[in-house]
Order: sequence, then structure tokens, then C-alpha cells
Amino acid sequence: MTTNGAWGGGRARVSTYARRRLERLALAALDRLDGRSGIDDDQRALLLDDLGEDLDDLSRQAEDGGVGEERAEEMATIRATILWLEGRGASPGPTAVEHFERGLGTIHRRPNALEASRRSAYLAAIGGLGGDAEAASRIRRRSPGLDDPAGYGKVLAFQGRRLRGLLRERGMSIGELAERSEIDDVVLLISFLLGLEEIRFEEAMRLAGALDVSPARFSEGVRWVPGAGVYEIDPEAAVPAEDDMLDEDEDAGPPRPEEGRSGDAGEGGGAR
Repeated sequence: MTTNGAWGGGRARVSTYARRRLERLALAALDRLDGRSGIDDDQRALLLDDLGEDLDDLSRQAEDGGVGEERAEEMATIRATILWLEGRGASPGPTAVEHFERGLGTIHRRPNALEASRRSAYLAAIGGLGGDAEAASRIRRRSPGLDDPAGYGKVLAFQGRRLRGLLRERGMSIGELAERSEIDDVVLLISFLLGLEEIRFEEAMRLAGALDVSPARFSEGVRWVPGAGVYEIDPEAAVPAEDDMLDEDEDAGPPRPEEGRSGDAGEGGGAR
């Protein structure tokens, strides 16, 4: 009896172990089928943080001004996606894919390290949800155009005019600016000059060092107006006489790479 009882207990333990192992294997298989296995732990944490912040923002907006059908659907999609990422719910489907695709459209065209990680996580989520990650990888943030209610396009235009003025003031060519700032992408520099791309903090530091000015020159006079939801440029800073060299020829455009006097480049000074 003792032997049979011990054997019976052993069989029960083996049966319990086998059942639990089978459950783990089944869950792992479901996870693979459900797409979550393509998302690593760091990506999952980043996605959950972003989705949590999105849900909090939408909840605050709903409290302040009510919630419409479209916003309610978005909130439901985010909540379902959070549950899916946590392994507590089924795949939310195409609406979640669309949410991450919209997110990709907000990431800067030249992402920093965090933005690059966010982009990779969004693409992994899109693939895990059954979307076309390869097609989504071609989504880029658009430069402000006609659909720019906040007026950020005029901020980029302001930065471009300021950079053109500084470049002409110092008689420096685009090639010399690229060398001094160590921004090797000449196409990017031209985009700055034309007001097509934002001059971000790191680039402002490099350009300012190359031109021997304060980095604030690319943003002073620009402010965000709370409540109005728009950018505003101080009229006195919009076309400063000492910086804007286009007054005599508004259509002159940015200087060409061959323009400028290389001998005068040293007057710009400044550390790289």
C-alpha cells in the first residue's frame, strides 16, 4: 500500500508537471500565432508606456470636453492593444495597426535614439498585429504644408531665412558650412536653408558653432501660444535687418555650393 501510494503520488506530481509544461507550450504557441513573440521586452515596455500616455491624454480630453464616437473608438483600440501586449487579450486587429501607423507619421525624419527605438517598436507591433511592416517602414513625418493649423511651417521658414542670412553675412558656402559643422548631408543643409526641415537642438549647436553665433539665433522670437494652439513669431525677429540678406533680392534663394569666399571662412570662428 505504501509503495502504491508513493507511486500514486509520484504519478500525480508527474501529471501536474506535464500539464503545466503543456500549458506553457500552448501559451507560447498562442503567443507566436498572435504575433507578440516578434516584440522584445524593451519594445513591449516602450509600447505600453506610449499607449498608457495616449490613453491618459484621451481620458483628460474626454473629461474636459466630452468624448465623441471617433475618440471613444480610439480609446477602446488603445485599451485592447494594451491587453494584447500584456497577454491578457486577443489581437485588436486593423484599428491597432492604423494607430501605430499614425504614430510612425509623428516620428521625426531624423530620429534620435529614443525615437529610433520607438519606430522599431511600432514596426514590430504592426508586424505582430498582422499589418504590413515593410510598407509601414516607408511612412515618414511630412513637412508642414497647407494642413498646418499650428503654423509650424512658418517657424521652419523663419529658421531657413535666419540661416541664409548668417551664411551670406559670413560669405560662407554650403560646402564650408558642412565642413565646419560636420553635417555631411548637403541635401539636409539645403533643406534647412529652404525651410523644409526643422533645425533641431543638436544641429543648431553645430551650425551655431560653425557660424560663431548663439544657438538661440535659430529660435529667438518664436514662441508657443498656450490656449490658441499656434506658434507666433515676434515681428521684430521675423526679418531682422542684420540677418536677412534677401531684402534686395527676395527670389535669390539659398546660396549655391560654389558661392562664398573660402578665404573669409575663418571669420566665422567657433568650436565644432
